[in-house]
Amino acid sequence: MPALIRVLGDAGSEELVAATAAALGAIADPAAIPALARIVTGGAAVRPVAAEALQRCLEAAPEQRPGLDEAVLAALRFSSPVIPDDDQEIN
Repeated sequence: MPALIRVLGDAGSEELVAATAAALGAIADPAAIPALARIVTGGAAVRPVAAEALQRCLEAAPEQRPGLDEAVLAALRFSSPVIPDDDQEIN
């Protein structure tokens, strides 16, 4: 797990970052939340994959939201139909 998290910061290509984010999302370990939060506002190829991975990690530990701020939550709302705007109700 730590090696995958390191790849997010060290990878040069968006494809490798996206594939690593997808793997972290499949594992859904809350330890990946800070790293995924840093890349979720990245490029178009990375954003939807990182948002889904971050969502899965948050679902695994919804009380732990380290490193999240309004910009990251906005990227999640943009990338995922599951997270509503503040004025919308969850169905």
